[in-house]
Amino acid sequence: MGKINLGILGPVQGKVGTVVGATWNGIGYVRTQPLSYTDAKTEDQVSQRTVFKEVTEFVQPLRNFLKVAYKRVDKNSSAYNTATKYILKNAVVKEDDDAHIDYSKVLVASGTLPTLNDASATYSTGKLTLTWGDESEQNLHFCYADDKIMPLVYNVDKSQVTFMTSQFKREDKQAEITMPSGWQGDKVVVYVATADSKNREASNSIYLGEFTVD
Repeated sequence: MGKINLGILGPVQGKVGTVVGATWNGIGYVRTQPLSYTDAKTEDQVSQRTVFKEVTEFVQPLRNFLKVAYKRVDKNSSAYNTATKYILKNAVVKEDDDAHIDYSKVLVASGTLPTLNDASATYSTGKLTLTWGDESEQNLHFCYADDKIMPLVYNVDKSQVTFMTSQFKREDKQAEITMPSGWQGDKVVVYVATADSKNREASNSIYLGEFTVD
């Protein structure tokens, strides 16, 4: 809709019929509305759009996890936006005309707490088993027995996720996660991070590998 500020002879702002009004250096003018526009579709632009879609599809199901795992990284940005920016900057690999996420470079959690010691994951018959060391036993690196262990499993094929933020503690040294029904044959990637007992701070996440659900 067009807007005329000073009556019929005043400057035109916006669209009026088939013309568009604007001002430049205090001078009002009108121009005809373009009949069509060109949507840039170079190979590089298409690749950028594709990888941005892939990143947003990855981050979207992590929203609730990120509220704990990224909550203190950037006070001027949401956890969702901060994680998205990190992945786009640090975890996107470009090869010729292709661009994709390198899941081993993704941080699904970020913070100043120490990362888990000796963390690993194994898979067998629909279940993931995570193990880690408990440095709180030696009172090392400001680690505490009641720190929360936060595993996250992302289904690459379905863009779905399963995670826990409070079920396991550092002193447990082990966690078992049953894969959701319907994930058979899908590729999953696994991460783990920690948070203090009051969810004030988190650690960087650790990538624990890729598995195929049987």
